[in-house]
This record gives sequence, structure tokens and C-alpha cells, in this order.
Amino acid sequence: MLPSAKLVPVGAAAVLTGACALIQELIWVRQATLAFGLSVQAYAAVVVALLGGTALGSWLFARAMGRIHRPLLWFAGMQAALAGLALLTLLGLEQVRHLYAALAPGLGLEQGFVQALRLGLSVAVLSPIALLAGGSLPLLGRWAGQQDTQRGSALVGRLYAWETVGAAVGCGCTALILLRTLPAGAAIQLAAGLHIVAGLLALWAHRTVSMETADTSTFRRSGGTSARSGRGRRGIWLLTAYGVSGAVALGYQVVWGRVLAVFTLDAVYSFAIVLTVFLMGLSIGSGVAARRLRRHQPSLAGFGHLQLWLAALGLATVFLFYLLPLVAY
Repeated sequence: MLPSAKLVPVGAAAVLTGACALIQELIWVRQATLAFGLSVQAYAAVVVALLGGTALGSWLFARAMGRIHRPLLWFAGMQAALAGLALLTLLGLEQVRHLYAALAPGLGLEQGFVQALRLGLSVAVLSPIALLAGGSLPLLGRWAGQQDTQRGSALVGRLYAWETVGAAVGCGCTALILLRTLPAGAAIQLAAGLHIVAGLLALWAHRTVSMETADTSTFRRSGGTSARSGRGRRGIWLLTAYGVSGAVALGYQVVWGRVLAVFTLDAVYSFAIVLTVFLMGLSIGSGVAARRLRRHQPSLAGFGHLQLWLAALGLATVFLFYLLPLVAY
């Protein structure tokens, strides 16, 4: 088992990575709102571009994990590249504003074409950085598997929880402080600086954490067995259920943010509130699950029970919406 003290630099890097992602996301939503006008559509376009790119990046990096033997070095290089792309992306969004203003009037009142234009421009600008950011967790997971092959899933869960805590803190600080006190360029520069710090922490961890316990051949064999078993019918259904669960979760975020915007009169601030609460819940849940995985094997029945509870709680929020006017006014 890897000593907890040796996890500190890697955990701190995960926290900073999560914070950077949410700082940039909210700044991009604000910039997209200035470019596209309607906040809900701008938010949806940014989320689709970011999560679609992140999912594709995670898939591509996961396929290459067997050939990556020094994941922390790759992670450090990725953070440096993300810092540079963050600055370029802000410039790209500024150009998108002018391009959208020039193209949108020619589409007339065809809302379908206008929506497609918003989404296409967002994807074009945000995809490069989203693709690269998608490799963060696979690389940390690869490192976790090298350090602790017996309890690698629990260690990955802890790293994911820390990354999500960083995302929640970054989201809350951006909504309450950065959006109100700093221009967009300065906030993005701050995020770029945090990417550099995360990369330096990864380099430090690479030099200080012993790799003697790594058994990369065992990791590759276990990964291959898991991949082969995942290709079966049960694996396909499980991945489908997991994907549907993620789609519903993002739907909740957009709907709840839209409802809160009616009362706060600031869509970006409302989305930030929803994201902060959502991410804090994810981080707490991930931490609890990681601790549970130390003592219990994961089961499909447990996943199914969680989905049933989520469905019930999702329906309960509909009734809470009727109480919002009483609280707000």
C-alpha cells in the first residue's frame, strides 16, 4: 500500500487540475454569453463542447495507457500544454464573438441553424483543450494502478474525489470572487498558472514517489482482462446505463440552473451555484465510495440501487421548484 504522505503531491495536483477546469469553464460561459446572447444556450454549447471533448480525450488516452510507463511525466507535460491552450482559447472565443456577429444575421430566424452555429463555433474553439484535459484522470489512474495493484480502484476513487473537490472550490471561488473582481483574461491567466503548479507537483511526485512497487506487466494484464470482459453483453449494458446516468446528470444541471436564473437574474451565477453544489456532492460521494471499496467489492446491484435513489430524488426536486418563490420573495 502506498503511504498516505506520498499521495500528497499527486492529490494536490488533482485538486488544482479540477479547480483549473471549473475556473475556465465559467469564464468561457461568460464569454460565450457575451458572444451568443442567450445564457442557457451559451452554457449548453460550452458544456457540450467541453464534455464531448473530454470524453473523447479520456477514451483516446485510455487506449494508449499500456504504452505509458511514466504517467506523472505525461501528466506534467499535459499541464504545461493546458496552460498554453487556456490562453489561446480565450483569444479564440474573442474571435468567435466577431465571427458569430457576422454570420448569425444571415441565418435569419432559423433557430436550428443558429443553434448549430453556436455549437459548432464552441466545439471548434474548446475541443483542443477539452481533448487534452480528458487525459488527466486516465493518467492519474495509470499511476494509481502502478502504485497499488490490489486496491487501485479505491485509490483512483480518492484521486477523483480530490479532483472533484478542487472543481467545486474553483467553481465557487470563480462565481463569488473571480467573476466579480477580475477581467476574463486575468482569471484565465490565474488558471494557466495553476496548471503549471500542478505540473510541477507531478514532477516532484515522480522524483520522490518510489516506483519499485509498480508491476506494469500485471497492470497491463489486468487491464486487458477487464477490457475483454467489458466487451461482453453485460459490459455493454453497464456502459450504456452509465452513459445515460451522466446524460441525465447534465440535464439536471441545465434545468436547475435555468430555474434558479429566474430568481437570481444572473444565469452564469445560477449555473455556478448549481455546479458548486453538484460537484461537492460528487466529491463527497466519491470519497465515501472509495472508502467503501477498501472493504467491499463493487457490485452491479449497488449501481442499480444508486440509480433508483437518484430517480426518486430527481422527481422530488420538481416539488421543491414550487417552493422557490416562497424562499426568494
